[in-house]
Amino acid sequence: RIIKRLRNEMKDAGVPVAKQMASFLNESLVWNVPNPLFAGLTLKETVQDILAYIWSNTKTDADCALWTEENGIKFLFGFHQEWTRQQVNEFAAAAWGYVDSQ
Repeated sequence: RIIKRLRNEMKDAGVPVAKQMASFLNESLVWNVPNPLFAGLTLKETVQDILAYIWSNTKTDADCALWTEENGIKFLFGFHQEWTRQQVNEFAAAAWGYVDSQ
């Protein structure tokens, strides 16, 4: 929910890359993050660790080729989706910077 709220805040602030991020996509991205990254010392650190993982692992198609939707049925990226890996990568970078500036 935090990443969804962050996306909404960024959208309200006029950050263009936030507009293209569907709520279900955000949920599915976080679902693909390893559990140990949710153990930061602060909420800000935890959110930035999650965003850094998403950014780092969406640089290339190969890095996230096996990521699935949160239901585990369909792959998260591909021709069948309305979003792209590149959009997610740009959002993760922008979101990390947005959180860092707060």
